[in-house]
This record gives sequence, structure tokens and C-alpha cells, in this order.
Amino acid sequence: TSFTLYTEMLKSGNLSPEKVEEYHETLYNESLRLGHLVENVLAFAKLTRGKIRGRQDAGPCGKLLPALFDKIKERLSKDGVELRYTLDSRLQLLSVRTDLLSVEQILMNLADNAAKYAETNSPCVTISVLQAHRTLCIRVSDNGPGIPEALRAGLFRPFSRSAKAESGRKPGVGLGLALSRDLARSISGELTLERSDNKGSTFTLSLPLGE
Repeated sequence: TSFTLYTEMLKSGNLSPEKVEEYHETLYNESLRLGHLVENVLAFAKLTRGKIRGRQDAGPCGKLLPALFDKIKERLSKDGVELRYTLDSRLQLLSVRTDLLSVEQILMNLADNAAKYAETNSPCVTISVLQAHRTLCIRVSDNGPGIPEALRAGLFRPFSRSAKAESGRKPGVGLGLALSRDLARSISGELTLERSDNKGSTFTLSLPLGE
């Protein structure tokens, strides 16, 4: 719908240079969202067929994670959402062995959801990395409106629309969280909703640490 609307208006030629630039930017951002949606659909299809990537990336947290977080920060900045992340200095040299592509897709989905449902003037996502025994915990928190309690039971079900079911105006097909949990489990991890209230939500991605 967005592509059709904006391309028709651009085709008309009755726009100021400022509007032309604005619409080009909108189309570009929508193309990124569409690409991300297609990635989720394809990845979900592979998982349901039992096809797992099987990648193994290994290295210290201080080397692998900041580069990943910077990619998410760049993505969120396009939506006017600030990203803050912290990595405890004691974890800098801690070894992790996992599929970074899957971790990236999980965190991107969580970040995109935070941006999609943000209702504050200063939307912000905070990522913090902690260690619990032999598990690495990546906590993703936002300052959005939270998830209604009635919707939490089906939050990780495929095609669950969560808040979209209430608002009727949020884009997506309801695969992001279902895919993210399945991806987490495919790399021996887990994704859970840690908390959600009117001050925001926190999801935790738990990953086994490398030897």
C-alpha cells in the first residue's frame, strides 16, 4: 500500500522538491522493512522444515557483540529510536560460540517491535549483557506501552499479531517473535518475556557460553 501510494504521487509530478525527497526516503525505509519481513518468512519456512543454518561463530564477547549492536543502532536510528547498550568489562574477554546471524535476526526483530509500537516522544531501546553461570543473557528493554496481559499467552505463536490486533494499524504478519524463539532454540538458547508493564517490556535471550 505504501509503495503504491507514494509511487503514484511521485508519478503525478505535482510535488515540491522537499516532498519528493521525503517520499523517496519513505520508500527506501519501507523497502528495508519489506526485506526484513521476507527474511523472517523465509527463515521461518526453513525452521519448520527442520533446516537449521548450523553456523558457528566463536570469539570474545567484546569483539563479536559491539559490532552487532552497532548494526541494530543504525537500523533503529532510521526510525528515530535511540539505542543504548552496555557490556560489563568483566565480560569483554568471555568466549561465546553461537550463530551470530541468528542472534542478529532475533535482536533485530525485538528492536523492530520496539520501534513499531513506540508511543513516547523519546523512544529508546536498551541492550545489556549479563552472565548467569554458563549462560550469556542479552536483555532487550524498551520504554513503550507494554504488552497487554491478555495477549501474552500467545505472544510467541506464529501469526500472532499482539498489539496490532488491538490497534489495527501496525504493519507485519506476526512471525517475528515466533521465529525469534525458534531461532533461539535452534542454537541451544531461549527467548523469554522477562517483564512487561506500562513502562515498557524486557525480553531476554539466553545463550550457552563457549568453552
